[in-house]
Amino acid sequence: MLFHPFSMKKSELALLYFPESTPAVGTNRLMRWVHSCPPLMEELEAAGYHRSQKLLMSRQVSLIIRHLGDPVRRNPPEPIETHKPVSGASYLCQQII
Repeated sequence: MLFHPFSMKKSELALLYFPESTPAVGTNRLMRWVHSCPPLMEELEAAGYHRSQKLLMSRQVSLIIRHLGDPVRRNPPEPIETHKPVSGASYLCQQII
């Protein structure tokens, strides 16, 4: 993983995945990906995630990266298969782009 997770705003993480987007559009797209991945949502909720929070804790950022892939290595993002383990990720979920 090239990106070292730390606490950050949802919009900051979203812009790493969608650098061509505005913060609002990027956040909406990222959250659509996150919410469409049941294993990721389960782990995020166990880590204290709530839909209304604006700041993601480093553990939550790590979970998102583990499931969706490293944002630094995936520009632009590509659709990936649902729940198929690939190179270091536990689950990869289908993204809606």
